[in-house]
Amino acid sequence: PQPWEADLIGLAAACRVFEKVLSPRDLDRVGARIEAVQSLNLLCRAGRIAIDEDLEASRSAPQQQFKPIPKVPGLPLLGNALGMTGDLNDFLTKLHRRHGPIFRIRVPGRRVVVLAGQEANSFVLRHARTHLRANREFSEFCRAMETDRAMISMDGADHVRLRRVAQAGYSRAVIERDIDQAIEIARHHVTSWPVGPRLRAFETMQRIVTEQVGVLATGLSPRDYIDDLKYYLDTMFFAIRRDRPRFMYAHRMPRVRGRIRQLCREVIELHDPDLRKGCPHDVIDAFLELHRQDPQFLPETDLMSAVVGPYIAAVDTVAGTLGFAILRLLSEPEYLEILRAEADALFANGMPNAKDVRALANTHAFVTESLRCYPTTPAMVRTVCNGFEFQGHWVPAGTSLMVATTVVHKDPEYYPDPDRFEIERHLPPRMESKPKGAFAPFGLGPHTCLGGAFGQVQMATVIATMLRYGEFERDPAPEDGAIRATGYPSYRPHRKVGFRLVRRRNEGQSRGAAEPEAKP
Repeated sequence: PQPWEADLIGLAAACRVFEKVLSPRDLDRVGARIEAVQSLNLLCRAGRIAIDEDLEASRSAPQQQFKPIPKVPGLPLLGNALGMTGDLNDFLTKLHRRHGPIFRIRVPGRRVVVLAGQEANSFVLRHARTHLRANREFSEFCRAMETDRAMISMDGADHVRLRRVAQAGYSRAVIERDIDQAIEIARHHVTSWPVGPRLRAFETMQRIVTEQVGVLATGLSPRDYIDDLKYYLDTMFFAIRRDRPRFMYAHRMPRVRGRIRQLCREVIELHDPDLRKGCPHDVIDAFLELHRQDPQFLPETDLMSAVVGPYIAAVDTVAGTLGFAILRLLSEPEYLEILRAEADALFANGMPNAKDVRALANTHAFVTESLRCYPTTPAMVRTVCNGFEFQGHWVPAGTSLMVATTVVHKDPEYYPDPDRFEIERHLPPRMESKPKGAFAPFGLGPHTCLGGAFGQVQMATVIATMLRYGEFERDPAPEDGAIRATGYPSYRPHRKVGFRLVRRRNEGQSRGAAEPEAKP
């Protein structure tokens, strides 16, 4: 459209003109086009938000007087977008200290109410099921995946049912059952790294953990698809954030989506019931069994999001946290020696078992402290479905909400001197992360990450394997131990920071090791 046409369409959409003059069928047919044209003009988008807020407030606000929600100052048009592109948890923590447990921020085209701190976490634990919904916030995510719904976008009884089906396949027991294979995959990667050149922390960890999750949780190594999975997931994050027009990030999606479909077909073919006789039941078996029993609940059009789910979890959250953990470990000589001694003891009698890995007290504490200091999922985005009162403020139905679940990680009430990295916080007698709601790197409420325990064991095995078979140093060497990070499209180590292998260790134990394959 011409600029003046886009302005007119945006103004008409903001004022609900199309809802009055078009039939529901016609509106459904052209709604996406109207939304796309409206998104071209920031002023129209801002007008739509203002009108939405006034309408929702007038519909749902009770007669009782409530305090106004504090507004965070921002730049014209951009609002608070720049602060959201760095360390999001640090940004939200500073706003929490300045404005309290509830405040309002702006990003291009959106206004978002933020709940932060222990009060927010307590609210989610008690009231998320009745007051919050995920479906609207993840509508673009489902659209990008070409699916009607995914587990991340579901609510209510259907969401509970799908989580129960998937729960066993994402549990700690899955990785502990094949802990030898998880270690062998990590060892194969570590022993193939060249001595000297810089290895990007995030990308290197992505390749290890994605292959581990693929082999252990789905029976198929996604090694040939990792670059496609990375781009696919980054596009999903852009869709969730909704802070840039769709055409800016979706141009490569048709080709990448084709590759992801091919990966899903290979996984599904591998899980033919006749081929799976005698094999451990995994999460893909569970989804396919549900599809066969109830194709209306889980149709073929929704299978791709279910099958690709384990890979997506590994590509971003586990890889990001593990990248931060490795970089931090190489900046902490005292902890490095402690964890190296623990790793050597782990492998002293050959291939470790699950009980041996559970005994890595210091390594697990290091992983937990890394999750506290570098949460890769510092907030949840939801829509308020029933208005509620929070700390003397009214939050009306229809509000876009962000719950900053990990702001509590920097609360001195729970973690004395919270900016200090100390693994002793998570060892007896301190155990500072035990109070309910004080540790939330995997989210809270109905959508808490199913694979959290799996990921923690996975990170511990990778760290121990790296320390057993190599000596490393950060590259480039930091002056103050700080880790350069980026928050766009998600929080992760910056692509210019990494580490390098200085010297191999225990080569005799790894030389000639066969490349790991998925167990039948």
